[in-house]
Formats: sequence, C-alpha cells, structure tokens
Amino acid sequence: MNLSDFDFNQKLAEALDIDADKLEESTLLADIDWDSLSSITFIALAGELLGKSVDSKIFTECATYGELLSSLSQA
Repeated sequence: MNLSDFDFNQKLAEALDIDADKLEESTLLADIDWDSLSSITFIALAGELLGKSVDSKIFTECATYGELLSSLSQA
C-alpha cells in the first residue's frame, strides 16, 4: 500500500463513523456492522488514496478486515 495502514484505517474509520481501534486485521466485518455503504466507502478510499481498483466480489469472500487489506495488495 502506498499510504501507511494507519492512514488508510484512520480515513476509513472516519468515513464509517467508527473508532479506528476497531479496524484490526482480526476484526470480523460482521462485528462492525459492515454493509453495502461500508463496501462502497472502502472501494472509493482504496481508489482515491491508494490508486487501487477493488472488485466488489471480495466482500463476499472476506470475513475479516485483514482479509480485505490483503486483497488490496493483490489488486
């Protein structure tokens, strides 16, 4: 990732209106009430901040926040 994980996590947490402390690699998406708006926000920030294109199918394949972050390194 081009930005530090902290920067991306902080921006995502702000956009989702949650504490950044909740965005750990082991965090289950269901535990932070991840929904379609969260997915759209993740896709937008990944594009804007990291220049990454994210396929929406990853949200059905990933159960944790860490899995989502790993998918960015493969994008």
